[in-house]
Amino acid sequence: MADIQKGISFGTTAPSNSVTAARLNSLVDAALLLPGAISDRSEKSIMAGGDFFLILDSVSGLLKKARYTAVNPERGIIGTTRNLRASININALNLIALSCDEALLKDSGGNSLFISGLNVTVNTGSVGANGVDTAGTMTINTWYELWLISTGALHAGLLVRTGTSPAMPSGFTYKALVGAVRHVSSGNLIASYQTDRKVWLPEQVIFNDQVSVGPTGSYANVSAGVAPFAIAVSGSIGLSKVTVANTDRYVSVAAAANGIGAQNMLLPPTTAAVSLNSFFSAAPFRVPLFPPLIYWAAQTATSSSPVFRMTVSGFEI
Repeated sequence: MADIQKGISFGTTAPSNSVTAARLNSLVDAALLLPGAISDRSEKSIMAGGDFFLILDSVSGLLKKARYTAVNPERGIIGTTRNLRASININALNLIALSCDEALLKDSGGNSLFISGLNVTVNTGSVGANGVDTAGTMTINTWYELWLISTGALHAGLLVRTGTSPAMPSGFTYKALVGAVRHVSSGNLIASYQTDRKVWLPEQVIFNDQVSVGPTGSYANVSAGVAPFAIAVSGSIGLSKVTVANTDRYVSVAAAANGIGAQNMLLPPTTAAVSLNSFFSAAPFRVPLFPPLIYWAAQTATSSSPVFRMTVSGFEI
């Protein structure tokens, strides 16, 4: 079949024999080859799923029909990342330094895009790629989602107010939710540092000088320090005040009143009355989270009138 050559157009017959375009078309059940279709200008360099093509069987010498099936080698879980870093410096609270070695994004059709070597700065004062998705004043005391977005060639970050769908900049079709930041006011965010799915924050006070709820327990709202879609929370709980010296105290923190993920902590005794606007004694905790609440309980000697303090310093998404 050496007479079927690149750059030589078909007429009603091939250049030197009786192989016609019509006969080749019969192999693929459709008018795939037309006179003039094989040329430097009109060859199809990229095939799509469902396309037919012809191959030459080197043994039989016959042309055979084959059908192209598109294979996506980057199938995987959207938002999967390696070595993602998102940091907000205390001296530049309007900027997010965002980078990752690798990440997997998808478009609305579920098609995957594997990206690598991302290194950008997201600015709360900008709109669109590497900024906020919509123009206007950012909502105060509100969590914003951090997305990776891409055109397929150009990659960027995007801030989206939690609870809303991303307004994608023109040309950007791939996206993945990878993080969260909290806007305080005037474009300033809470300083934070994120590695892949873990986020660390300065201590956010959930309650202070809270009268003991006793062994029956109570729920605390941690939304000030935890993104709405977080799956775990880290922090500290302890005493901030007692009226007299007291013995050991037991504190428990859990995801819910049924004790899911409960962590029980023993706080050391006090030798005298203590009144502080901070921790006198405390213990760290990390529990699963059903946002925005976690459960806590305490067992103490009531004669000392103990009051407690809880802070949050990190979460996982």
